Amino acid sequence: MNRIVPAFRPPRQEQHERIFIEDATARYKARMITASGYIYSIIRIYRQQGHKFNIPSPRSFYEHFGIPRSTFYRALIQLEKAEGIKFRWEPIGGISMWWGEEEAPAVTPPTAEFTPEPPEPKYQRLKQLPEDIRAKFEQFIRAEWRKAKGEEIRSFHRFVEKPADFQAWWQKFQAQPRPQAMLMPATEDESAIAKSSIFLEESERISPDKFKALTEKLRQRRIK
Repeated sequence: MNRIVPAFRPPRQEQHERIFIEDATARYKARMITASGYIYSIIRIYRQQGHKFNIPSPRSFYEHFGIPRSTFYRALIQLEKAEGIKFRWEPIGGISMWWGEEEAPAVTPPTAEFTPEPPEPKYQRLKQLPEDIRAKFEQFIRAEWRKAKGEEIRSFHRFVEKPADFQAWWQKFQAQPRPQAMLMPATEDESAIAKSSIFLEESERISPDKFKALTEKLRQRRIK
């Protein structure tokens, strides 16, 4: 009886292929791999199995790596449904992505290995702000000014009337740390709520207060 010899031997443990981020980017631009394969390669390059890759802003990720916004979210859904790779993601407090079995249940803060570029300002003047955002913006500025100068702002409108003054304070307001509650691990229902809002523009996404109200309703339904 003739012995069947395989055409190719399994690669050695110290295989020669060591893909770098530049290689993955070049292959994606050359259309050698899909957006799903590109994102999966990025996560595997940055993180080992089970460790979350946390990004404060999804936009900073897909713009940095040159992936169209709609393509990015479609690729995440395709990866999540793919069998065998166990890819998962959560859009809570930015976005977290990981592959394989999750080892650390708590979301760890972003590391310095990926620094997102600051987004371009959407609002140029105070009058462009929605009413709810303007109220929080004014509260933030008054509190910061009181803390720094020990005095109150007489006319808030005049205080930020100049575009340069508005932009300076707006950047400080945007740079505030996110509420700690938004950084906690999400339940399946909470993750579903957040994922349902990812296709909106980032400025239209669900606010922390609305998110808290929706999750509270879900908990009440479970109790009933």
